[in-house]
Amino acid sequence: MPPRRKLAVSLTFATGIFCVVSAGFRITSSATYLNSFDIVYDGSAMFLWAEGEMTLMFFVVCLPSMPKATSGVKSMDMCWISRPWASSSADTKGTGKSNS
Repeated sequence: MPPRRKLAVSLTFATGIFCVVSAGFRITSSATYLNSFDIVYDGSAMFLWAEGEMTLMFFVVCLPSMPKATSGVKSMDMCWISRPWASSSADTKGTGKSNS
């Protein structure tokens, strides 16, 4: 596997791990929220952790489909994120020419 693809896969898994960590903090905040007298103050932490968890979850779930979603894009500037995920021929410096 090429180094760029290894890095992309590693970053995806690291994002997934951070998603699990934020889920843990959300559960802790939920317990604080349930035993709270000031639900607005304690609820804000819970909602912020939930927002981070959902955002990271959607990012991790949708990232593997990015190469197929951006395959029809004419400009290579728009699909820079999917290049490490591409399986075979990578573009050479955004010119649209393949290495083969």
